[in-house]
Amino acid sequence: MNKNQVLQVLKELEKINSDFQVELKEIRERFSRLRELVYNIPDLERKYKANDFTPEEGKIINEYEDLIFGEIYALEHRKKKIQELQGKTNYDAMKAMLEKTMNDAKPSLTPLSFMFDGKATQALGRAKTNSSFDTFSRTFKITNGVNIFMPENTFKIGVGTAKIFRYAVAEFTKHNNQNATKDKIKYSIFLDVTDFAQHNGVDINSESAMKNFRFKLRKNLETLRYSGVSWEEKIKGKTKSFGGMNYIGKYDLKGNTLEIEFTVTMAEYLTSLPLLTYPTSLYRIDDREFNAFAIGEALCLHYSQENNVIKGTENKLRIETLLNYTSFPTWEKIKQNKWSWEEKVKEPFERTLDVLIQCGFLKDYSYCYEGGIEITDEEMRTGNPINSYQKFISLILKYELNDFAPHQERLAEITQKKAEQIAISKKRRKKKQQKADNNSHDE
Repeated sequence: MNKNQVLQVLKELEKINSDFQVELKEIRERFSRLRELVYNIPDLERKYKANDFTPEEGKIINEYEDLIFGEIYALEHRKKKIQELQGKTNYDAMKAMLEKTMNDAKPSLTPLSFMFDGKATQALGRAKTNSSFDTFSRTFKITNGVNIFMPENTFKIGVGTAKIFRYAVAEFTKHNNQNATKDKIKYSIFLDVTDFAQHNGVDINSESAMKNFRFKLRKNLETLRYSGVSWEEKIKGKTKSFGGMNYIGKYDLKGNTLEIEFTVTMAEYLTSLPLLTYPTSLYRIDDREFNAFAIGEALCLHYSQENNVIKGTENKLRIETLLNYTSFPTWEKIKQNKWSWEEKVKEPFERTLDVLIQCGFLKDYSYCYEGGIEITDEEMRTGNPINSYQKFISLILKYELNDFAPHQERLAEITQKKAEQIAISKKRRKKKQQKADNNSHDE
């Protein structure tokens, strides 16, 4: 049996076992609920012997007995069958062989992920830099119009909070389609803690490093669980209001497995959003580098927007716009305190770009004039064209990101996708028109 055959058999067995575990969990919950109802029936022993129950009590007893003698018996039988099947296929040996094969040729971490993205997902990465905190209402007021309420005794939002939510949304996106109906949405997702730690650049072989990582992870999960988010957002041309929504419903962190369950409202919101191509290199940014994370996400959002790719401006962004994502002081504050604008803005800004290069997100960057003409090294050496704050913020940052496909490939892909969408729309309109014509003939 080759590796692919082994993988196929294991997948089938895992699926059978996974379905069994889900059913078992549901039945255990029903059993616990029904048992409590049964044992709360007054004078249970006498009523049972005399079969003297009220209609409501009789309904509870019948459901309880059906569960015990029907479904639980059937599940026990299935459990034995699964164990027999695993024994016949030498399950443990096959699994060990496959794990060894996979570990011997372990692929590198995925450079790009895809996730639903909107105002609420973007707000977390800006909470430390692009917001004000109202201590009276305990609310982060993000400049994109999102308000995040933080109850007392909860941890403040940071880069780590944004990272785990992004990572969870990426996994949620894998299992859910855009515009899925309630009954089709999978609300719970499972994450491998070691994989997430690796994406964060943590030494997974260090016990102390992993212990510290898990401690911070739990704090960030608590923040997501108890914070409330409110905002307005235009979705598919209509402005919608969202209020008092939790980022996640609940979580369960056991061993190396993290289960996160999204609330119904958050899950429905996420599936209504467009997709974002998100570089996983941003997870490697140190949690203390909040300006780097905010600028990185801003560059990523701008680079991913299809309209910018079509116009050829996806790799150009005004520095004044980028500074709005940071906690660097404004010109008014610099003048008021008689600070050096280069020390307070330009140098920290360039250090932030260096962080983005070091983490593998940013490949290269340069400054351009208003018309997009690049400032040459010769110009920089002979007559420094960036000699004032106003000149600096008027410049455009031209940048190149790692991992993304070249511009022409992305443009061709977008053009093809739009052509397919137009063809589908035409087909639908034609079908609708034919139906209308048939109805008019019938009349």
